[in-house]
Amino acid sequence: MELFSSHLNNAYVTGHLPIYAESAFATSSELEIVDLITILAVVLLLTLLLRAVVPILTLVITAGSALDLAYGLTYVSSLLGYRMYYISGFVVAPIVFGLTVDYSMLLLYRYFEGLRTAEGSLDRALRSSRRTVYMSGISVTLGFSSFLLTPSPLLRNIGLSLIIAAASSVAASTTFYPSLLSIVNPRTMAFPRRELPDPDDVRQSYLEAASTFAVRKKWLVVGLMIALTAGSLLVLVTHPTNLSVGEILPSGSGAVKGEAILSSMYNYSQLYAITSSQEQTKALTKALLEEGAWVYGPYSLGRGLLSRPLTGPFYRDGHYLVEAIVPGAVFSNEAIQATARVTGLGLVGGSNAQRLDIVNNTVFSYFHYTLPITVVLILAYLFVAMGSAITPPRLAATVLVSSLAGVATVELIFGSVYWLSPLIVFALMFSLGIDYDVFLVSRIMEEEGGDEEVRVIRAVKSTGLVITAAGLVLGVAFFSLTTANMRFLEEIGVGVGVSVLVDTFVVRTVFVPAVMAILKELNWWPKKRVKPS
Repeated sequence: MELFSSHLNNAYVTGHLPIYAESAFATSSELEIVDLITILAVVLLLTLLLRAVVPILTLVITAGSALDLAYGLTYVSSLLGYRMYYISGFVVAPIVFGLTVDYSMLLLYRYFEGLRTAEGSLDRALRSSRRTVYMSGISVTLGFSSFLLTPSPLLRNIGLSLIIAAASSVAASTTFYPSLLSIVNPRTMAFPRRELPDPDDVRQSYLEAASTFAVRKKWLVVGLMIALTAGSLLVLVTHPTNLSVGEILPSGSGAVKGEAILSSMYNYSQLYAITSSQEQTKALTKALLEEGAWVYGPYSLGRGLLSRPLTGPFYRDGHYLVEAIVPGAVFSNEAIQATARVTGLGLVGGSNAQRLDIVNNTVFSYFHYTLPITVVLILAYLFVAMGSAITPPRLAATVLVSSLAGVATVELIFGSVYWLSPLIVFALMFSLGIDYDVFLVSRIMEEEGGDEEVRVIRAVKSTGLVITAAGLVLGVAFFSLTTANMRFLEEIGVGVGVSVLVDTFVVRTVFVPAVMAILKELNWWPKKRVKPS
């Protein structure tokens, strides 16, 4: 398709195949630019957070190695017959950079704690952080693996890319990064500063104040959480999604320009349908005529409804053929909506019907198979890992709050968003959103002395810099997608980025402490809180 289009002068090629072909080509063309912007954005943010050269270099080198591993495994998978969905390439880099830096920073700050007190070593830091990294990494990978169990080919295709991204991040953080730190002289870790970055940095003192307020005003905070969730749901149900091809193509795309010309000058597309009875055929023909279509079949030869059917060329082996020219160019909202209104009256085919089938099948598969399987797998694993039947579902509920807030923000900013954008935001957050809660809960399990509220506040304070830094890194990594010249990717970047920031600064800092303060020892039911080994 690209070769054919390149040999045409003063012409626009559009339609079903050209639109997808140009979208794939444009996506691959911008992938390197977005990857570079992701790296630069993460480096800049780490510079502001750490202000030490060597730790920043070790984190970036580790993230780069994880990205190389992910792309290498994807290439090997392609040799085995797997073809990565072209949109997947854009989310692999932010996931790998975000998760790898998150997990590595957890180890790094445990290492800093030991170096500052002269009581620890790299081995001790690795032992204390590895369990948390594995718990989080396995949860994320299990969440992504649910995509492979869905009946939707599109979701299965995306799922393998996500699994490779998560597994590569865990592998690099737990093997390559400790090895890299082991050959670095600890005395160089602070350069150009005089002292190592402090895990209890004064910049995070507001986290202690926020969590203290949340614990003291827990019922008020929970009420605000419910109000935020209800408001986000209201935005979602009042803002419909769209199937516009302009969402998955650059603004100056030839296919988009061709679509616009067709819509203004030749505003129609074709539809085909097979029916099995005269009554069904007549009902379909009447519905198409009401949509303003020109219909050719047993009951129409244009714009009128025939009183007696003409079988002849439109009937064979108990089936009737109906052809129609419906208003609206292929993939236009007008043509898609007209096709959607008649799909239940027969076996409807054509480009518009095929697109509707892909959309409906993907959305149904995600919300009826993938999402429930994701939740079940993650909850089951965390129940085994934590020994609690309460904390895992509480975790899922709070992830839902931040996911809804992110999707609602996208809807408010962009108005009508692409049909796949909310689905991808939910899919990514219900796996990636596990990270920070696992970091926090693991630290609470380590805290000794005091009641549950005191332990929660101390854990928020001690993990404050790690969680906020990790959240900022992951958020910025996804915000880099907004630099792509494709609105669909901009929506994903904003949706996941906002969700991560809300999760980091509101949900984990305020909402989770409030809920855990209400539940108290029930957080660990049916077992008592046990300090992890």
